[in-house]
Amino acid sequence: DLDAMRAALQKGADANADIEGQSILCHVISQTNLMTAASKNDFIEILIAHRADINRAGPDGTTPLLAAVLGDDQAVLARILA
Repeated sequence: DLDAMRAALQKGADANADIEGQSILCHVISQTNLMTAASKNDFIEILIAHRADINRAGPDGTTPLLAAVLGDDQAVLARILA
């Protein structure tokens, strides 16, 4: 839920927290079937605005930046690099 995440981050939640063993940002980027491209981009923008680290490696060594490259999603990659 985008609004719930936005509210939590505004109240001080950590944009670099883990979910299912990877950063929230990496988790969002890795989602292929569970969210629309527009909502994925909204989540990414909010997380980056709250200082989510695009280079934070998960347990398998994958960073959000690498996940975007491997996912071959130019829109996601552009949002991360902006």
